[in-house]
Amino acid sequence: MDDMHSNGVTKIRVSYYSGGVEAQFFVFDAVGANKTGWFSRHRLLETSYDITAFGNTTGIFGEYFSLEGDTVSSKTVHRHFHVNQGYYHCLKDQGWTHVVDGLGPCSYETLPTTAVYYVNTSSYSLMPGLTADFMAVFVKRGKYILDNKMPTGLNGHQSNKAHPQGIP
Repeated sequence: MDDMHSNGVTKIRVSYYSGGVEAQFFVFDAVGANKTGWFSRHRLLETSYDITAFGNTTGIFGEYFSLEGDTVSSKTVHRHFHVNQGYYHCLKDQGWTHVVDGLGPCSYETLPTTAVYYVNTSSYSLMPGLTADFMAVFVKRGKYILDNKMPTGLNGHQSNKAHPQGIP
């Protein structure tokens, strides 16, 4: 993932599994992204969640959509692949997913091992949600073509960039 561009990475899918079945997922546009920047609301192409909810949760305290997670409270919070609507004091926090890999201020952050959490609703819900059996990251490679289409992301901004062949 260090050199996504020369390896032709076009899409990345993050899936959360329970009972051997994919329970929730995100698909991101990886064209032109760096090794952590692909995991963002602005690169989100599709999801099993209600995609409109992600555009309505910006600017709230504790709102994150980041692979790196909570970088503000990083000395006390170890949450990555963190998609959160807002902090409302631990078990009242609202969000979608996160991976906890260290001790933190909330009761569900006391496990000695890494835990993967997701909510099994169409939008954000009380965290931590359910514990996934595992999380998988799938990488799609392809050829790039440059077109004149100006795709509109979730944030409504347009950008002119290379697209994977066959993806509008």
